[in-house]
Amino acid sequence: MPFPAGHLPPAIEIEATILVVEDDWLLANELAERLRRYGFKVAGPAPRVSEALALIGRQQVDAALLDVSLQGECCAPVAEALARQGVGFAFLTGGDRESLPAGYRERPMVAKPAPASRIREQLKRLLARRAIRV
Repeated sequence: MPFPAGHLPPAIEIEATILVVEDDWLLANELAERLRRYGFKVAGPAPRVSEALALIGRQQVDAALLDVSLQGECCAPVAEALARQGVGFAFLTGGDRESLPAGYRERPMVAKPAPASRIREQLKRLLARRAIRV
């Protein structure tokens, strides 16, 4: 049964694991801590593409937040791995849609700096889409 946008049964939100891919240590840790306070489990933060891919290979994630540029490296390989697994993700970026990896510009994007409420609502939408497919 589909859920209205941004509305999930509490169990889905609480049990969801969110992959955080961000190379700015302060932003990554602040975001991870905030997600934990919201009741999410957090995978990462991963500051590099290789670390994000390793996390994806080791554990199941339900949604992801991706910084576009990770220490000068494009996050496209991470986006590809998540898309292959059917995991919803949103880009976190200070840029515009043109800064997103080619082939992924239609994906959700949250402009930095973003209020925590906007990030949380985007995650709820991603998780609701995943719940519909289950």
